[in-house]
Amino acid sequence: MNGTTCAAVEPLGLVMRYGARLRNIPGLRHGIATDVRFASNNVRTSNRVDLESLIRDVFAELTYAQAVDRLTEAQTAYGAINSVHDLIQHPQLRTRPMKVRGLVAEIPATPYATEWDEAFYPQAPMVDQNGDALRREFESLSGSKV
Repeated sequence: MNGTTCAAVEPLGLVMRYGARLRNIPGLRHGIATDVRFASNNVRTSNRVDLESLIRDVFAELTYAQAVDRLTEAQTAYGAINSVHDLIQHPQLRTRPMKVRGLVAEIPATPYATEWDEAFYPQAPMVDQNGDALRREFESLSGSKV
């Protein structure tokens, strides 16, 4: 897709879940609506390579916003692949603070809050802080020196 936002269209998923609805996506409707290779789910699946090629060609010419608009208009579910920046800025991302090397970092938290959640995650250990204890534990389990 054109534009700076990364997005992907997984054609087989579209075909299997939304076969008939594909005819409603602008740009696809003319290529699919009258083509006997795509008339039913069985023949769409049999002609999957051709259909995937058609879908990729149409979506390759679209910006991210245009692709979202077309999928929404056709009532077809989709999932966006966001940049790390988009993820960090997402309003539903919950974070909790954690001390790391004397600084505080905001770390992704579970999507729900519980009454037993601590205000902070436990401090991250220093490199090899627990190394000796971990090696002893693995040695006791494996029976050989780690």
